[in-house]
Amino acid sequence: MTKEQLLLATKNRAISRCWLSHTSYGQIAAATAGLLWPVGTVVAGVWGIAAMGGFAGVILIGSVMSASKEADAIDLEVSEGKFERMGQYLTQDDVLDIKRQAISMGVSSPEKKMSPNTGQTQEPTSGNGTATPDNGANAEPPKPTAPPLTQKTPSWPDGEHLFMVGLSGGAKTTVLQGITANIATPVVYLTIKSDDTAPPDWVAYRLDKFGSEKLLRQLDWLIGTLETWARQGKKHRLIIDEYVSLRDTAKTACKPLDRKDELKGVADRFEALVKVYIRAGRSDGHYLGLLSQTPNGTDNFDSAKTQQGLRVFLCASERSSEKFRFFVPWAKQMFADLITHEAEQHLRDINSGFWHLFADGGQLVLNATPAPTVETVPCQECPTAGFVRKPEPETETKQSLEDRIVGWLAQRTEPEPAWMIRNYCTDKSDRDRPDVLAIKDLLATMPQVRRVVMGKTEKYEVAT
Repeated sequence: MTKEQLLLATKNRAISRCWLSHTSYGQIAAATAGLLWPVGTVVAGVWGIAAMGGFAGVILIGSVMSASKEADAIDLEVSEGKFERMGQYLTQDDVLDIKRQAISMGVSSPEKKMSPNTGQTQEPTSGNGTATPDNGANAEPPKPTAPPLTQKTPSWPDGEHLFMVGLSGGAKTTVLQGITANIATPVVYLTIKSDDTAPPDWVAYRLDKFGSEKLLRQLDWLIGTLETWARQGKKHRLIIDEYVSLRDTAKTACKPLDRKDELKGVADRFEALVKVYIRAGRSDGHYLGLLSQTPNGTDNFDSAKTQQGLRVFLCASERSSEKFRFFVPWAKQMFADLITHEAEQHLRDINSGFWHLFADGGQLVLNATPAPTVETVPCQECPTAGFVRKPEPETETKQSLEDRIVGWLAQRTEPEPAWMIRNYCTDKSDRDRPDVLAIKDLLATMPQVRRVVMGKTEKYEVAT
C-alpha cells in the first residue's frame, strides 16, 4: 500500500463512521415523525402534519451539515499525518494499526510517553499490549521526571537536634548507628530497656525502669556528669530512648519522698537539663536526640522546632507489630505538605523490609535501612556514684565560681538567666552547691556582671 492509498483508506474509513454517527439522529427523527403521522392527523389536522414533518426535516438537515463539517476536519487532519480526531469514530486497535502503518511509511512520527512510576519512556501499545515499533529517525529524547522521593545518605549534622520515631523493632538504633558512625564527639545513650544494645563506641547506660530510688540516684549521677561536660565545653550528643516515659517514671518515683530528701527534685532537674540542651545546646555543641514510639514527642522541642534546628526521622519495618500501617498517617503528620499524592502512594506500596524517611533541604528522602555495620554490645548499668569514663581530667586548679561565671557569660551572645548560669557554672563538686537564689545574690555583688531586665525576666551579661 502506498502513502496516498493509506491516507485515502484511513480518511474514507473515519468519514464513513462519522456520517453514520451524525445522520443517525436525522433518521431517528424522520422515523419518529412517520410513526406519529396518524396521530398528527387526528389531533391537529393538516397543520399538525406540517409541523411534525418540518421538525424532522430540521433535525435531518442539521445532522447532515454537522457530519459534513466533521468529515472536512478529518480530511485535513489525516492529510497532515495526524489521527487524533478520527479516534472518536474508530476503535483503539484500528487507530493503533493505522498509526503503525503511517510511521513505517514516514507519514507520522512515533510518540513516546513517560511512565509515572519509573520515569522511563514507554512505547504506545495496542489493546493486546504489543509495542509500537520505532524506526528511531524522528524519535525525541526522553524527558526525565523527578521521582516523588529521593535517596540520600542520612546524617546528623552539627547545629541540629534529632527526633526519631518508630515502633519497637523499627531499627531506630540501626539508623542511629549509621548517622553517628563518622562523628568524632562522644555519643551518650540512655535507655530503660533491659535487653537494649548499642555500638561499642557509645557511652550507653541502662537505667532502672521500675521507678525506684535507684533510678533517681542514677539520674542524679547523670545530671551531675552531663552538667560537668557542659561546663567544660565538652561537645557531645545525648540520645534518650523513650524520654517522656523516663521523665514521667522519675516524677512518679519522686512523689512519695519527703520534701527534705536530696532526691526529691531529681525529676525536675532532669527535665530542666533537657530544656537546657534544647534552648542553648546547639550553640555550644551539645546536641540532643530523643527517640519515641509516637510522633507527639516533637512537642518537647518547642524552640528548636521553631528555629528549624530539628532533624526528624521516621523508621518503619516489617518486624514491628503494626507493620507499615502507621507509615503514611505518621509521615503526613510529621512532614506535612512535603507528602505529595505521589509520595503518599509510594509509601503505601511498601510492604516489606526496613525503611527510614527524613527531610533534607526541603525534600523528602526515603532510604532502605541497611544492616548494622558493627556488632552491638549490651548497655552497661548506669552508676549511682563516682565518675565513669570521665571526659577530661582536670589538670589545672579549679577556678572560683565568680571566674567561671564571668568566663561563661563572656562567651554568650546575649544575656542569660540565673538558672542557666547555675546549671552551666556549678556542679556537685562545689561545696554547698548554691541554688538559683544564691546565684542571684552572688551576681548582685559582682562588679564584672550587669543585670538586664527583659520584660519580667532578669538576665545577666558581662559589664563593658
